[in-house]
Amino acid sequence: MKYHDKTNDQLFNEAGELQQHIEDLGTEAAKRNRSQRALKVSETRYRRLFETAQDGILLLNADTGQILDVNPFLLKMLGYSHKNFLGKKLWEIGPFSDSAASRLRFSELQTKGYVRYEHLPLETKDGRLIAVEFVSNVYLVGYKKIIQCNIRDITLRKRAEEALRKAYDEMGLRVKERTAELKGVVETLQNEMSERKQGEEKLKITNALLSLFSRKPSRKDYLDAVVDLVHSWSGCRCVGIRILNDEGYISHESYVGFTREFWESENRLSIEHAQCVCMRVVTGNPDPQDVSMMTPGGSFHCDDTVAFIGCLSAEEKARFRGVCIQNGFLSLNVVPIRYGNKVLGTIHLADEQRKKLSLSFIEFLELMSPLIGEAINHFNLEDELRESESRFRFLSSQLLTVQEDERKRISAELHDDIAAKLAGIKFSLEKKLMTHGGKADDEANQLLKGIISLVLDTIASTRRIMINLRPAMIDDLGILATLNWYCREFEQVFTDIKIEKQINIEESEIPDHLKIVIFRIVQEGMNNIAKHSGANHVALTLEKINDFLALSIEDNGRGFDVENKTLESEIFQGFGIVNMEERARFSGGYFSINSWKEKGTFLKITWPLKPITLDHQLRIEPS
Repeated sequence: MKYHDKTNDQLFNEAGELQQHIEDLGTEAAKRNRSQRALKVSETRYRRLFETAQDGILLLNADTGQILDVNPFLLKMLGYSHKNFLGKKLWEIGPFSDSAASRLRFSELQTKGYVRYEHLPLETKDGRLIAVEFVSNVYLVGYKKIIQCNIRDITLRKRAEEALRKAYDEMGLRVKERTAELKGVVETLQNEMSERKQGEEKLKITNALLSLFSRKPSRKDYLDAVVDLVHSWSGCRCVGIRILNDEGYISHESYVGFTREFWESENRLSIEHAQCVCMRVVTGNPDPQDVSMMTPGGSFHCDDTVAFIGCLSAEEKARFRGVCIQNGFLSLNVVPIRYGNKVLGTIHLADEQRKKLSLSFIEFLELMSPLIGEAINHFNLEDELRESESRFRFLSSQLLTVQEDERKRISAELHDDIAAKLAGIKFSLEKKLMTHGGKADDEANQLLKGIISLVLDTIASTRRIMINLRPAMIDDLGILATLNWYCREFEQVFTDIKIEKQINIEESEIPDHLKIVIFRIVQEGMNNIAKHSGANHVALTLEKINDFLALSIEDNGRGFDVENKTLESEIFQGFGIVNMEERARFSGGYFSINSWKEKGTFLKITWPLKPITLDHQLRIEPS
């Protein structure tokens, strides 16, 4: 359609479209201008960053590897100028002169588009070797591929890392050394604690042994307690103590764990006739085959009896009874119990388990054995002392019995012979006086009367001597009647002294052998009161308390100091207290005396009415 053929509307629309097209062209030109300005700003900003960056930046042609640009920091880092870099390829300059490696890295970069090296060594122009972190990326600038390489000097960091690693290694070594040192210290402390614990345990055992000695009344009780202590302490199933007697036998006086059959087979072994290691430990003469199992302290310590016996010849085996092995005891220990240079017995420890007890345990038990030996020796001495005292008491009692029998015999002779003859003389003189009374002069009669009076006094003195020697009333009427008679006679002689009697026992309850003892003690005590105390009141008590007969004499006299040993000779001997005490002890009684100045004296003797053991008698005194 020609222009002049178009309508106005069509022309107007075309004009509008043309106007819009012109405006669009203006807008596009404006956008391009803005883009160009932004690109220029961006290039300016990148250039500024490129020039001022604190990392080295290298720009390469991605196709050829030709260096397009290098920033000042990289030039300074490597010591080169622009002309050393620009227009050259990467592998043609000094730092990257390893052509094969550089080509390989460039080829890798072209393939991957990204390469990173953590520690890349580079040599500077002046020959220094530095470590760098090398990062490369491929960028598309327009229609051209550019490689940007960022190179950061990490030499100081690497040195710091090396120093840190070295310090860490040194610290690790020191820590290791310190750990080893501390481990040694810990082990030392643990050993010290273990030794201290063992020491405390040993001290505890020692104190326990000493305590047992002070608390146990007899050797059997003590040995039973020692066996229980060693049994619980060692953990060994069987523990026994054998004691050597005067006949040469070593019997198990106390044991735990062993069977009755084992005890019976071992109980009557003689060191003179039996052949076994137990006897050789007691005698201190081990056989040559024993030596390997003997400790320096003389103990037999075997961890495996089967292995030990298996190494012996038939002749050597014959030197062992083999009862322990037959009973299945693999661990066997025999420790001597010593007192000074003398072996009193052995501690026998046995168990079915191998290596039940350590050598250190046996050595400590060897150290403890003298304490046990000391206690056994002490109990032996006490037994000997008791036996000696028993014999002495028996002999003293026999002596008193003989003395009383002799007194009784003399008293009987005085009664039957002297008293009878004196009575005959008295009768003859009285008959003579009556027959010739009127014929004789008065002088002769007076002489006869004087002789008769003298004979009567002699008869009275003889009767008193007879009573003092042995009052026949004891045998005829009993001790109770004799005491009543004696008290009446005493009050008639010593009129200023009043006796208060309290007798709460039947005649039949008093043993015959004590009757004369009771009389003699009362006689001696009353004589002491009359001679020395100045008392005017005496309380005499004879009574039965439970199973004991008790005699007490109490006065209100001047008293004396019982604790003052300097008065012992004067008072105790002079007062006859020693005689009373001996009579009480020799007759099986307990004697006690208390006295207070100006407050009197209290004397008490008690006798058991039922038979008791000598040990019980020595240890228990009734109140």
